[in-house]
Amino acid sequence: MQSFRVAIILIIVWGLSLNGFSQFDMGGGGFGGKDTSSKKLKLAGFPYLNYDRTQEFMYGAVVMGMFRFNKEDTISPKSIVGAMGIGTTTQTWGAVGFSMLYLNEDKWRTMMFGGYFSFNYQFFWSPFPETGAFIKYNTGYTMLSGQLLRRITKVDNPRKLYGGVHGMYAEAKTTFSIIDTNIKTAPTQLNNVGLDFDYDSRNDVYYPDKGFFVESSWDWYADWLGNRNTFNKIHLSVNNYQRIHKRIIQASRFHTSFGVGSVPFEGQEIIGQTDIRGYSEGKQRGNQLFALQTESRIQIWKRISMVAFAGIATTTYDASDFSWNNLWPGAGGGIRVMVMKEEKFNIGLDVAAGRDDWSMSFTMGETF
Repeated sequence: MQSFRVAIILIIVWGLSLNGFSQFDMGGGGFGGKDTSSKKLKLAGFPYLNYDRTQEFMYGAVVMGMFRFNKEDTISPKSIVGAMGIGTTTQTWGAVGFSMLYLNEDKWRTMMFGGYFSFNYQFFWSPFPETGAFIKYNTGYTMLSGQLLRRITKVDNPRKLYGGVHGMYAEAKTTFSIIDTNIKTAPTQLNNVGLDFDYDSRNDVYYPDKGFFVESSWDWYADWLGNRNTFNKIHLSVNNYQRIHKRIIQASRFHTSFGVGSVPFEGQEIIGQTDIRGYSEGKQRGNQLFALQTESRIQIWKRISMVAFAGIATTTYDASDFSWNNLWPGAGGGIRVMVMKEEKFNIGLDVAAGRDDWSMSFTMGETF
């Protein structure tokens, strides 16, 4: 489910669009991790530190555990449960809990996410061409989201196809600050139900070096769910992974998300976040997003690796508004530290530059 997966990443990098987690042998030591007896549960805790142009200094902590739901099930990937809390010097803060469970020889996959965050950000208001100004706003989000997937193909088929359903309850309360005046808007409900179809031929869910991962979903924001704005959202992500050298993995991603209907301000797409690093001001937004990027993952020493990436993205309010002049490139690099060796689970830091903007982001695992 795209909304669940991106929601966690959005909190990590502090960009919100309400659309879809990504990636330390603890051995009882290092990086705050603890391996319990018989290796039934691996626990890890680590601090979160970051800085960007809009949120300024960010700080917090993450605690998570990896385990096999059934110790006799060696086919399913390890499941994850965790919680995190983050604050910033601009008074943005949030606390969330999350889980990703792989069950019954990977026949079932389920995800849950819930929390509250108060987010101070900005958008660019341009009533006339070549003019405009940033408008600051605060949005308080309460969110609970879940997804259930069932494998369609047989267990012995390495090309896994899943189908399932998802649902989300979300309430957003936004206050705009205009010339020292706070303007509160009515609460916006962003409740949805929807369908999911995923294709997964990766050789590892946390650090793949071969295969494809395709996620597609349809979100229905209907009035009978309590929404004032009724609209639909369609998401499609296509990820490919190739090992081109014993120390280099090439990963590529295409992502699109587009809304049809009366999409509210809180449900719009923002260029930045995980699909095009290099943007943090929130200037480019719309109802539809298209993004393409590629990333080289280079192991340089034992648990240390580097990444180099580049991409391009665009947003529009309608597909007919597409313009080649509205393409936004981004490029940069980062460092990764493998904090769970057996699971090949990384944390890291990325720095990227875009057109008249830049970003720095902390990552749990790989960006995609």
